[in-house]
Amino acid sequence: MSGTPASRPHEEAVIEELRLDPEYAAGYVAAVLADGDAEELRLCLRRVAVAFMPCDFRSFDMT
Repeated sequence: MSGTPASRPHEEAVIEELRLDPEYAAGYVAAVLADGDAEELRLCLRRVAVAFMPCDFRSFDMT
């Protein structure tokens, strides 16, 4: 073991960033909506839901 802390998953970091900055989250949603990619919108809305809803959506199969 190298002694350096393990990095956390990218998805977890994105969700925390959204939770900590609601204005950033709103801008993220707006940018994804403007792009118009349905798959990216699905991922975006899932991330925002996980960030702001009291239940844990990560356990749901979102495929």
